[in-house]
Amino acid sequence: GMRIWDLGCGPEALVTRYLRQRADVEIVASDADLDSVNRARRAVAGGVPVVHSDLGEAITGNFDLVLFNAPYLPLGAPELLPPGLPAGPERESYQRRLGGGGDGAETMRRFLNQVGAFLAPGGRALLGWNRYYVPYPPFSREIDATAGLRRTASHQIWWNPSVVVVLEVA
Repeated sequence: GMRIWDLGCGPEALVTRYLRQRADVEIVASDADLDSVNRARRAVAGGVPVVHSDLGEAITGNFDLVLFNAPYLPLGAPELLPPGLPAGPERESYQRRLGGGGDGAETMRRFLNQVGAFLAPGGRALLGWNRYYVPYPPFSREIDATAGLRRTASHQIWWNPSVVVVLEVA
């Protein structure tokens, strides 16, 4: 009987779609982008609440596991944005979904300051991002300095720019 929050589920809600098949899991999905929420609701086809929420603003209760593949694009550094971004509304949607603030880590900082309030006793949070845009060594020091949280593990592979850290309430 795990309760899981798929934070930032995105338009396809892939983790939610996988986990909803397990009878021993209660899952809540959320995203800050309304278009992603509407598409995720269609993708999961009922049975799982998909909530429009900027991080935890519309979420209630505690969770055994919080999964967050955080937005990481540094919107204040256009030279770092991926080449070939679409123009117009598509570009705005892309940046709204993947933009992590001016330096790419603003949304993750907000998450770090909120997530402890949502973790059940013994609960864990997995925070993942692209370390090309938000370098791991400097940001890991920020994680370690966050009051109330403890990093218990980190996972990265040299050939993949992603990093995942495991967090618990300190």
